[in-house]
Amino acid sequence: QKVRVGWGKVSIPSEIGHLQQLKSLELGGNELSCPIPSEIGHLQQLYELDLGGNELSGPIPSEIGNLQQLESLHLGENKLSGPIPSEIGHLQQLEILGLLGNKLSGPIPSEIGHLQQLKKLYLSSNTFSGPIPSEIGHLQQLKELYLWNNTFSGPIPSEIGNLQQLESLYLSSNEFSGPIPSEIGHLQQLKSLSLDGNEISGPIPSEIGNLQQLSWLHLGGNMLLFGSHSK
Repeated sequence: QKVRVGWGKVSIPSEIGHLQQLKSLELGGNELSCPIPSEIGHLQQLYELDLGGNELSGPIPSEIGNLQQLESLHLGENKLSGPIPSEIGHLQQLEILGLLGNKLSGPIPSEIGHLQQLKKLYLSSNTFSGPIPSEIGHLQQLKELYLWNNTFSGPIPSEIGNLQQLESLYLSSNEFSGPIPSEIGHLQQLKSLSLDGNEISGPIPSEIGNLQQLSWLHLGGNMLLFGSHSK
């Protein structure tokens, strides 16, 4: 029921799809350099899939949406490209989604809002673009949101204020613009807030003073106004 492979060159054969009772598949930290086979979608009992720290290439197969028991999906630190498939929204038991450190592109699909059990979302260090979808506000169990080092743009959506369990919010090194939404003050569990290296403008909202758990605040490299500039 559990497969773990480490320290060696291996590939993922299409026959992996025959292991239909498999519950945990860990192939992290190898030298896999092939695409993820579409047959991975046959492993419908899988609750944990870790393919991180390899050299996997090609797209994330849409068949990953068949893994509806999945709680943890780690595909970070590979060479995966293309968009996040909209079928990701079928993984409604998912608690951890780790895609950081790839070559993934395009927008975050609005279907991300279906992942209402999600606690950790790691999309940093890719080439994602476009705005954060307002559906992000549906992820009310989310504790960690890492989107730094992409090319996301547009305003920070006010719906981010719905994420009242959030402890870490990293949006640095993107192209976000507009003001910091006042709804940021609803995130009273927040400990780390990083918005540096964007094009955010306007005053810092007074509601930021509500974040009494905050120990890490980075706002540099923007066009923010500090204090009153009226005469």
